[in-house]
Amino acid sequence: MSSHRGMLRLQLPRHLFGGQQKYLYLGLADTPTNQRAAQDKAQAIASDIAFNRFDFTLERYRPHPPNDNSPSLSEIWQKYTFYKSKFLAHSTL
Repeated sequence: MSSHRGMLRLQLPRHLFGGQQKYLYLGLADTPTNQRAAQDKAQAIASDIAFNRFDFTLERYRPHPPNDNSPSLSEIWQKYTFYKSKFLAHSTL
């Protein structure tokens, strides 16, 4: 694990890629909490290498954006103003 421009990355073993150096950028800032998360990811990769289940595409190890259906800010604002309209004067809204 190393830090590059304030972001964490994992250095992968050269022997896996024919002697070429590869890095896995984690998209995490270099903080103590994120360093622990990076160490956990490095241990998972080491385990996969040991048990011959390493994903050479690295897709399994890349950070994935959360897949949530969170409402947008405008939707939240509309619901909030609708709720508050029951309790406030029209001029206040």
